[in-house]
Amino acid sequence: MPWWIWAAVILFAAVLVFSIIRSLIPEDPAQLFGEAKAAIVSLEPEIVQQRIEQLRAFPDYSGHVQFLEAVLFLGRSMPLKAIPLLKSAAETPELYGEATLYLGRAYGRSGKLSESIATLKTVVDDPQMGETARVTLAGMLSSVQAYDEALELLNLQLEKKPDDARTLYLRAEIMMDTHRYEEAAVDLAASIAADKTDPALSQKSVKFLQARSFIGDFSDTGDIEENLDNPVSVNHFKALRRLSEGKLEDALAALEEAVMQAADTPMLSGVYGRIIAAYDKPELALDALPRIYTACITSPRDAQLMRTLATLALQAGQTEIAAKATENADELEKIRTRMFEKLKEVAPAYGDVTGRMELADLALECGETDFSDRIFQGLVMFFSEHEAEIRTRRASFETRRLPIVKIPPPPGFSVSDIPMTSEPPPQLTKPALNEGLPTESPRD
Repeated sequence: MPWWIWAAVILFAAVLVFSIIRSLIPEDPAQLFGEAKAAIVSLEPEIVQQRIEQLRAFPDYSGHVQFLEAVLFLGRSMPLKAIPLLKSAAETPELYGEATLYLGRAYGRSGKLSESIATLKTVVDDPQMGETARVTLAGMLSSVQAYDEALELLNLQLEKKPDDARTLYLRAEIMMDTHRYEEAAVDLAASIAADKTDPALSQKSVKFLQARSFIGDFSDTGDIEENLDNPVSVNHFKALRRLSEGKLEDALAALEEAVMQAADTPMLSGVYGRIIAAYDKPELALDALPRIYTACITSPRDAQLMRTLATLALQAGQTEIAAKATENADELEKIRTRMFEKLKEVAPAYGDVTGRMELADLALECGETDFSDRIFQGLVMFFSEHEAEIRTRRASFETRRLPIVKIPPPPGFSVSDIPMTSEPPPQLTKPALNEGLPTESPRD
């Protein structure tokens, strides 16, 4: 036979012998389990399933098999099937921390909030899983407005890892919800600096600029507007920055750009009113009154907008409008105070659905719509049996509301200036628990 045929035969025989020898060598179960966990991270469920079948040959690894099967069930959004498997897997000492962490998540995804919190609390000090457990638990507590407990965990985590971008961001969101804007701005700046490649960079930057806007100081914001994806947001915050610097013409130019890029909104009208008020000229104030009045009728739960209307009305000599706008702003502040009192009341009671609905109602009544949406989101996530009631309640607040105190119209106002439609409410979904990272994204 030709030499090349002999070479092929020899090569085939060598491969066959190698395969036989390899089949006689027992597989390493630890290696198989490690490969399965790597496949979980790389989202390759087929490989995980293959390793599960191989691990069944090792009785000592039955807990590992149960753990992997549970993770696959979680990946298929079947937490109730995962729970008993994870309970059993947690009895294997080397799996206790990780299996318990996943068990806490499984309870959370199945709406068993109290069980989830209690389970996660048992592993917050675990040497391997403690860090992830703390952030996961903090995110869960934050989603049901148990802010004090969430902050304890986040503060502990930041003592260990002070530059952790996701933990800083989660703490900043709590600070924003509780109106601690200076602390929020510090955390957001640190989170942005810690990870410039974060896909949520634009969202963080918007939050940071919102915080600085509430503080009224843009002095150390640098070029952070360059992080924003939305050109309307860029010009909105540029207008606010120029206003804080006293550069009123530049502020108006930036605001005009924002209005050209999107239809005028109560928010942009409010910025316009603040710029005009800074001129402190009666004729300009009188000319701006119809626009700001329209914004107040369209968005009657915005206290800052009401105070802007009051300022312009005083400058224009419209004292009755000023008095009624101020009265509205004062009433909204009273509702906001009641909202924070209600927050303290419901925070420790994780299962108080009625109390949280009342908290969300108060938030909507005083214009805290983002906060209200997060409350409703947490209710939908953990109390699915109340989902229909939650959605109905949320939708009921989309009907047009009037100012608390009737405000007389200014000279030059026309009813046709009021838009007849409003933005639809945001969709309330059940987000997966993702290691405590904030699931709500601030809008650009």
